[in-house]
Amino acid sequence: MLAYLRFPYLALLITGAVVAVLASATSIALLRRGREWHEQDVLIRELWALVKRIPCGCVLADPDTGDLLTIERERWCLTLAVIDPPDPFGPD
Repeated sequence: MLAYLRFPYLALLITGAVVAVLASATSIALLRRGREWHEQDVLIRELWALVKRIPCGCVLADPDTGDLLTIERERWCLTLAVIDPPDPFGPD
């Protein structure tokens, strides 16, 4: 509003109003997400930090189920894959 008083352009006033509305909507959306979203973000951040230390293509064994797991990381994506070992006896 102060910039509009100094530079009386209607586009400046409209742009300022749009920015104010978008900032308010973003703030409200962040507040409505709740504690569960925050906890999920923290867990994903911790998993990403752990995966950075594991070399690519490394296969791990799940201590609870014994399944083989691999974690692949790409630029913006983190994939956890369960690898089923081939059946040594073949299909029934």
